[in-house]
Amino acid sequence: MSKFFSVLFFFASLSFLGECVVVTPAIASDFKKDCSTYLTGDIPNEFVNEVAQKNKLIPETTKQLRRIAQKEGFGVATYNQDLLRQHDNHYTVEVPMGPITDQKQSGRCWIFASLNMVRSDLIGQKKVGADFSFSQNYLHFFNMLEKSNHVLEDLIRYSNRNPEVKNLKPIKKKLLTRISDGGTFAWFLFLVSKYGLVPKKAMPETVSSEATATLNRELVYQLNKISDDLLAEIAAMQKDMPPDQKLSSEQLTLLRQHKLLALHEIAQILTTHLGEPPQHFNFKYSNFTPESFATEFVRFNPKDYVFISNNPHRELNQVYEVKNSTIGIRTPGKPSYPYRTLNVDMDRFQDLITKSLDHGQPLYFSADSTKDIDRQTGIMHPNLINRNLVYGFSSGPLDLSRKEQMALHTTSPNHAMAITGYERVKENEKVIKYKVENSWGSLKQSGRETGDKGIFHMYRPWLEKYVFQYAIHRKFLSTEEQKLWDEKAQLINPSEGYYE
Repeated sequence: MSKFFSVLFFFASLSFLGECVVVTPAIASDFKKDCSTYLTGDIPNEFVNEVAQKNKLIPETTKQLRRIAQKEGFGVATYNQDLLRQHDNHYTVEVPMGPITDQKQSGRCWIFASLNMVRSDLIGQKKVGADFSFSQNYLHFFNMLEKSNHVLEDLIRYSNRNPEVKNLKPIKKKLLTRISDGGTFAWFLFLVSKYGLVPKKAMPETVSSEATATLNRELVYQLNKISDDLLAEIAAMQKDMPPDQKLSSEQLTLLRQHKLLALHEIAQILTTHLGEPPQHFNFKYSNFTPESFATEFVRFNPKDYVFISNNPHRELNQVYEVKNSTIGIRTPGKPSYPYRTLNVDMDRFQDLITKSLDHGQPLYFSADSTKDIDRQTGIMHPNLINRNLVYGFSSGPLDLSRKEQMALHTTSPNHAMAITGYERVKENEKVIKYKVENSWGSLKQSGRETGDKGIFHMYRPWLEKYVFQYAIHRKFLSTEEQKLWDEKAQLINPSEGYYE
């Protein structure tokens, strides 16, 4: 147990005691011998005076930094200038890249990062030029259609599994929270396996794909109405049934027929906002369907990819799968692509990254993009901001390890990008930093900061602290790892979550 957690546990054990106990001299000095003041839970009257007295003892350098933070901003006062002076843009290994993409005001980073990964491989094979782009809008159309269907189908299934529950409005409200842009690489695999891929010219971006809030509101509004109609129909079917009797197969078929009719309304909303998905298009003097483009030209096989993670709270060399984590309803005889991952130690986690890049294969990854990133220079480093110096701390919660942060729920994966290179001095030495292709655009406009012209520089300590998982071609795994992946996974309940 770390020192931080030991102290927390020890103080918890003292919470019902009526006298002070000396933990360490440094900590005990902050507490009176008579602890009665602290037992009521309020802020004592003398607390403000004590804070003022402590502020007088703060070093002048810390006071100066605080004045800078208040006048010019926290980032200006705390920026690690030594790190900036040592930084460069050199990389030992790099894979081909296309133009920097821009997800704009949307949460589609997972679609952009996945397609950037696939595009890099095509450019490396010289099958497309460096200016080629896939249509993110095309996959987003079916992303929202599948989510809408899943919401309605789960409403039907829940009502049938729990016939005694007559008020399904709270369930409906919870299901509708799924209508958002976000997603995972597993969902990308599902969408490509079912709907294929198209070039950007075949289905370009629209106002509503680049700023998705309006479309999401329209979908939720319509799904609310459709859900209420389904609930009324279910209530009518259950009216004269015993409390524990489930719906018949004929009744379920009727509900699903009505659901599909209602999904035409959802499709019309999506078409209005995003455009009509192409069924055929010309590319390089050939005619393709989205499915044939993905399988015959791109030659992307979703079954070839696996998810690798490093979760210190889970058993290593174990495959985990979150139940009911698919984006769509599984088609009989076809893969459903749930969230599934192989958990490995940090050394193996990084070894596989360099192995993939050495063979010209970039990697989709997800990380906590809210921590220690300079969005002007693109530098990603846990020592980028010297918080303890300006706060006057010698150490504390701000120095928590990856494992401790996860336990306290202060970090989690919230953004997807692509790793496209790395730098290290010698082959057997550790990587210094990784090259990251982001999807925040390449130009600083409208107050947006996009890193180093769309590129970010992820130093190894940042990866070790904030990168949670990545997608990689299974051919780079060892024989034993491939065998583990193909075996039955340990199942996790959705309410628990893999990173909980």
